Amino acid sequence: MTRRRHPSLWIAMALATSSLSGCRCSEPPAEKEEPAKASPTIQRGDAVLVEPNAGDFFEARVLGLEPAAGIQSLKLQRSDGEITTADAVDVYKLPDESAAAAASKQPGLAPGRLVICEVAHQRWVGCRIKTVSEDGYQIEDFGGEEHRISLKKLMLPSELTRMNLEQRFKIGDRRRAFEREAARAGQPAPPPGFSPGFKERVIAKRGDEWFSAHIVRFHDDGAFRVRWMADDRENDVAKVEVIPEPPYQQPPKRGGFVLLKPNVQSLPWARWRVVSVRPELVLQNAAGEQSQSSRREVVPLDPDVAASDEESP
Repeated sequence: MTRRRHPSLWIAMALATSSLSGCRCSEPPAEKEEPAKASPTIQRGDAVLVEPNAGDFFEARVLGLEPAAGIQSLKLQRSDGEITTADAVDVYKLPDESAAAAASKQPGLAPGRLVICEVAHQRWVGCRIKTVSEDGYQIEDFGGEEHRISLKKLMLPSELTRMNLEQRFKIGDRRRAFEREAARAGQPAPPPGFSPGFKERVIAKRGDEWFSAHIVRFHDDGAFRVRWMADDRENDVAKVEVIPEPPYQQPPKRGGFVLLKPNVQSLPWARWRVVSVRPELVLQNAAGEQSQSSRREVVPLDPDVAASDEESP
């Protein structure tokens, strides 16, 4: 999604006015449900959390104010020592110990809430609360990995940061759902009677993926020695893990999955979902990207498929 800046948390900061006045706003800020509420001021030496890209974060320390027209810019030093700059609107002030202690006494947050979590030392990620208990939260990150954290390791995002997190989680949820469904489609199997010839091009299983190869030797137990087209290395492969190249007699089914021939031989035949079969074969991958293809480039993931008598391209 297009990067959107979160509300101007820092435009009224004392950084912008410190050279003119040392006073603070006479009215106290309205109370908000913010376990790690950003301070209304950011000063040199403050520890901050920066969102350089939508849903990405890193810790830094404020070195000073950078001259800028319009949006205030901060000079920062990352935890690894790198010097960088960031717009003030992309920066949260990290809570000190007293603020974290006060935060720990606030009411709990409901499952499903999107927050920013410190899952390891100085490693902050967008996360989603899964469960709540007396001693903390069980959360998951964009990749679906779960962590256990306390309230002191949590910050509430601004509305626009929350929207960024929501979009990132939608992408991650969609990818994981795709991977689960693709796994349920099973593995391709050689059709009955399939007997490849010497140097015939086939598709063989290598690790958890399927790659193009040539038959270079036959074993008495039915296994094959294949030479991978990706790197010319050779391996023995079980008979059930060698299948013919397409086309196959049974056409791909809408909503089903196929293995798609890669554009580069060093890449595996990846799993794609069939979106449409007429007038064109339209496929979609885990990222939601679509591509047109033909039956000569796909292996249907169906246990009942049978190889076509047509010649492979």
